[in-house]
This record gives sequence, C-alpha cells and structure tokens, in this order.
Amino acid sequence: MHPLLLEKPPKPKKAPKHNRKALIALVVLGSIVCLAMGYWQLSRWSSSQGTFMNLGYALEWPFFAAFLVFIYRRFVRLEDERENEERMGRSIHDKYRTSAESGRRADGVQTEIPSSFLPQRPNPRAEDIEDEVDPGLVEYNHYLSSLDSEPGVIARKEPS
Repeated sequence: MHPLLLEKPPKPKKAPKHNRKALIALVVLGSIVCLAMGYWQLSRWSSSQGTFMNLGYALEWPFFAAFLVFIYRRFVRLEDERENEERMGRSIHDKYRTSAESGRRADGVQTEIPSSFLPQRPNPRAEDIEDEVDPGLVEYNHYLSSLDSEPGVIARKEPS
C-alpha cells in the first residue's frame, strides 16, 4: 500500500481558545486608573482652586471606566457568536449581509437606507443643456479670449 494511505489523516485544527486573562487585566487596570482620575478631579474641585470643569471631569471619568467594561463584554459576546456560527458551519458575514433593495439584514434589522427611499435625480439630456446657455457667460468668455489675444494687456512671463 501507498505510505500516505497508511498515515492517519491530520486532525482538523480547532480555533485556539483565546486567553482572556490579559484583556481582563487590561480592563481592570484601565478601570482603576479611570476611577482614580475621577477621584483626583473630585479632590481638585473641592480645593480652593477648583472649578466646575474639575467637577465635570470627575463625573466623566467613571463613564470611561464603564465604557471599558462595556467594550470588553461586547468583544466577548461577538467572539462567542462567531465561534457558534463557525461551529454550525455558517459564516458570520452571511448573518450580517444586507439586502441592497430593502436595506435589512437577514434578522430584520434595518442597517442601510433603501435605494427607493430618496427620489431619483432627473437625467438631463445633452441638447437641453446646450439650449440653456447664459448669454452673459458667452459674452464674458469672449471678453476673456480677447484679453488673451491682445499683447501687453496682461503681463506674462515668457518661457526662457
């Protein structure tokens, strides 16, 4: 028998399980820094030199910390969704593909403006455009060409 037929076929490679410990550490560290910055701005606001801008920053930094947590959770959810779709043999791109006519995805979410939403632009014919020439524009163009033809009216540099 042929030696390649005797070998076991290679096992399909599984998608590597992502190590989320580094991302969790980054989110925790970033959140701690954001909350510390908020506390620092709050302490500056309560000092004698504090302004309402410091109070605004003190209220803003906790939102940054919450945003880090939200983005991490969204990332994990999308990653799990992609793995589930691959396990079922479907592409994640098929799920989010949008129909050009309706502007909707397969799950019914509106993502684009439908092509029939806006009115169609009129397509002017070439002979209609030529008939609508402005006489003032024609006169101005003749004036410019006459200036160009008269020597010495406009000083030009001659190529050397």
